[in-house]
Amino acid sequence: NSSWTSAQQMFDGCISLKEDPLKDFYMKTNRLQNVLGMYRNCKSLRYINLFNSSYWSFTDLTLIANCFAGCENLNEIHLSNISYVSSYITNLYNLFNGCSSLSYVGLYGWTLENVENYDNMFNECWNLYWVDLDSANCETLDVIKNALNNAGLSERTEIQNAPNCG
Repeated sequence: NSSWTSAQQMFDGCISLKEDPLKDFYMKTNRLQNVLGMYRNCKSLRYINLFNSSYWSFTDLTLIANCFAGCENLNEIHLSNISYVSSYITNLYNLFNGCSSLSYVGLYGWTLENVENYDNMFNECWNLYWVDLDSANCETLDVIKNALNNAGLSERTEIQNAPNCG
């Protein structure tokens, strides 16, 4: 798995998948660039800490769009451990689109100055109450604010630990 460059749609449509099947599997995926749609439409998935630094090693990740789209029972997600490569991410479109049970997203330390597209990032995330941006930068705050506003969620979703951007 050290030569993988794409895990695109790896678990797409696994409607009975309840937890991350790779959570206990060490993956040296330092060439992985694309996880587009990796968990899309995993309708039974409830919690995920996909990028746990104990298991995953990324250096080239750029595409994570659609990764969790349609995971309607996903309640909580922690993506903090990819913060060191988040500055390379260019596309976040549909990332959580249709995650109607999602209440918490942890994006600690993210740097999103190179994001080109975040369309529909939080569409239909009607239960999203918290986005944690601890140690994130001002560009990330702008992207998240715009994505929440575009989804009509800016009034109900609290951004926790937002950077002080003056």
